[in-house]
Amino acid sequence: SILFLTLVDFRDRIANWLERERISKRELADILLSNVGNFDVIENRKQFYIFNNHLDLLNEVGLKEQEIGDNVKQENLSFFHLSNWLSGKSSKFDFDELKSKLVFLSPEDQIRFLKKLFFLAHTKQFNLTVEKLTQLTRIDFDIFSINEEFNPGIFLDISLDIVIEAIKSFAENGKFLFDSELLKIVLKDLSQDKTQKFTIGGLFEECPGRFEAEFNWDRDGEIKKIPFGTDQFYFAIEFSPGQHEFVNNWRGGSSRFVPNENFELLKEEVKKLPGRKWNADEKHWGIPSKYEEQVLQFARENRFFLDFEGSNYANNTHLAELKRTGKPNGITYCEGRLAKKKHQMFNREFWWCCNQPCLSNCETLHGSDDWENYTLLDFLTILGFNLDDGNRVGDYIERGKYYQFISTINRFNRLLERMYCDECDHILFPIEDSHFSHYRVVRFHCENSNCNEYHREIYLHHCLNGQCNSIIDSRQSKKCSNGLYICSNEECGCCCSHDMMSRRLQNLETTGGYIHGNLRQAVENKLGHLERGEHFCYNCGGGMKETENEIFFCEKCDITYDLRKNRFKRPHKHLVRRNQE
Repeated sequence: SILFLTLVDFRDRIANWLERERISKRELADILLSNVGNFDVIENRKQFYIFNNHLDLLNEVGLKEQEIGDNVKQENLSFFHLSNWLSGKSSKFDFDELKSKLVFLSPEDQIRFLKKLFFLAHTKQFNLTVEKLTQLTRIDFDIFSINEEFNPGIFLDISLDIVIEAIKSFAENGKFLFDSELLKIVLKDLSQDKTQKFTIGGLFEECPGRFEAEFNWDRDGEIKKIPFGTDQFYFAIEFSPGQHEFVNNWRGGSSRFVPNENFELLKEEVKKLPGRKWNADEKHWGIPSKYEEQVLQFARENRFFLDFEGSNYANNTHLAELKRTGKPNGITYCEGRLAKKKHQMFNREFWWCCNQPCLSNCETLHGSDDWENYTLLDFLTILGFNLDDGNRVGDYIERGKYYQFISTINRFNRLLERMYCDECDHILFPIEDSHFSHYRVVRFHCENSNCNEYHREIYLHHCLNGQCNSIIDSRQSKKCSNGLYICSNEECGCCCSHDMMSRRLQNLETTGGYIHGNLRQAVENKLGHLERGEHFCYNCGGGMKETENEIFFCEKCDITYDLRKNRFKRPHKHLVRRNQE
């Protein structure tokens, strides 16, 4: 019967037996209690969940916690308490008893354990400290048997491990983890299964998509300003042709428009406007300019297009639907920064994300009644950390330190997608520290000695274009003439820029790093390709021809870059022409 409880559909089978009276609830309870009493001392995750299945079924057939607990071996009582507390059957919680049991839980239940621990802290039922948090990740291998037959390759959920280490780092240093520190945690946690694919998640607020305006130009009519006299005007309201029904007189061969039901309703609304007057010659309603507020309210409520001077978009925000669209490229978790002023068109708060506005972020603090949706932001708030930040120009940024870390997580998740060997699927290991680059580690290789790609160097870095968010991967990209790898995003295609190389030179001068003569020459002669308007094919490395403004084409590979939406500044483009003369 113990082995039976490992089957995926065991609940359905037992429910069927009970319904068909092949076994009574009491007989089932006796069998389960006997198993619980004779259960081996739990040493691994698989054993715990078989034990947990027994407890769930005993609860479902109506046995009380006390009766079940009386049958549990002394050595397994802590697992009995863990199961009851985690499932909500009991509110009894002893941190010292359960802190070493996290490793016995599945990744999903480990996350639940952590959230429920913060719930106790949030509701003042438990004094949670950073030191107590770090105790959760200390695996007691005296009680946890390492056996590949019974345990998965990952003992601790990687996201949980990262979050706890991030909290510890912030408490000690006022800073969260960097990419290289995240990588160390990942490599440690994947030590038993180097092919495990994952992303950091479960404890952050997911971006549901950019919240922006989508205009629908269907309208019931139009409103114009008709000038008369000296600097005077009146509003003219015209109904759209769609507010009439087109009727054919098939006998007489004539056609005419007749008002439909909506037309009559709109006409009644117009008649409510003060000072309205029908102009039979111009076929529109005239409203004196002093009633502008009432006219604009009518337009907003009845989908009338305002044909005024200026931007049609700004004049007709009432024809826009604010909705969630696709996620920005490379964004998994919300990291937008609240703007210092309201949106010019919609007169509301907005967040700046990936160089574009988002009219509603999705990061929220959750109450204790919503503890199952806690995120890292809730954890940090419950612990009382100050997450606000500033910058060199004196800005005050609410929760700025937190969002910097979320940006790091987003960036690191993008890197993780490429962090596996194409040949054997093993995770790649860093080769060495970079030479004072923006990221400490940029070169990796496969350490599987049985792999054909063993120790082949792979360069991984984020694209220099802030609007791109792509990963530069030497396995799919060639170098440009300046020796930099080319972005394979065909809406980007960046490789190097004068600004990037100038910063690189300055960093090396500051740190005392070795400076190659080619770098000085490139900066002095402004050889960065982005500002010069030069692009190279990521597939072959050859120069591309600009067939139209900001559209580049490689004849050899039939690859096109459409770069128009980037709006790159090209201050050095004249240098290319000078060199070609």
